[in-house]
Amino acid sequence: LPRGDRSPIYNWTNAGFPQTDLHPVVSVSWNDAVAYCRWVTAEYSKRGQKRVCRLPTEAEWEYACRAGSNTRYSSGDSPQSLCAFANLRDGALQAEIPKLNFVRWPPFPFNDGAAFTSVGGEYRANAFGLYDMHGNVWEWCSDWFDDNYYSRSPDTDPKGPSSGTYRVLRGGSWYLEQVYATCASRAGSTPDFHRSFSGFRVVLE
Repeated sequence: LPRGDRSPIYNWTNAGFPQTDLHPVVSVSWNDAVAYCRWVTAEYSKRGQKRVCRLPTEAEWEYACRAGSNTRYSSGDSPQSLCAFANLRDGALQAEIPKLNFVRWPPFPFNDGAAFTSVGGEYRANAFGLYDMHGNVWEWCSDWFDDNYYSRSPDTDPKGPSSGTYRVLRGGSWYLEQVYATCASRAGSTPDFHRSFSGFRVVLE
């Protein structure tokens, strides 16, 4: 894996590759992301503002990612269609870390110019005006992960299972293989999981 994934010397302040305040935060767990949301909500409260910062539900995340589309990616069905929209496992990463197994897990068929994370909003937005829904960093959602949840969930605004072992991650990243970057791809990990390709986005109510 890339520099810093499993060593305790690497964390959100030291990713193992160059980061600025304009890049998405990485190496944060679900627990970290929720703690941040609670802190932001409390800061608004101190100012007398009734705002709630939280992680999106998985259903909210996918609705935002699809942006009205019904294709594999919001940009179309072809992996090539993401070229101008996303920072993904591609030629840039392959050039930077050629020892990764690109035969078993092929890169996207282009070079987006960023081997690791890219500045937020550097690529084109989707039809809802949202950036980086595909790639850049894997994004935590609020839900517990359940493979079969949507076969029995409410049709409107499902909130996820009431309990579980894993929390949901969506969207793929600069490091992960193609399958994780689709609108529908679902994955989960323990709430304390953190890697140099995992981060989050928030909903501000």
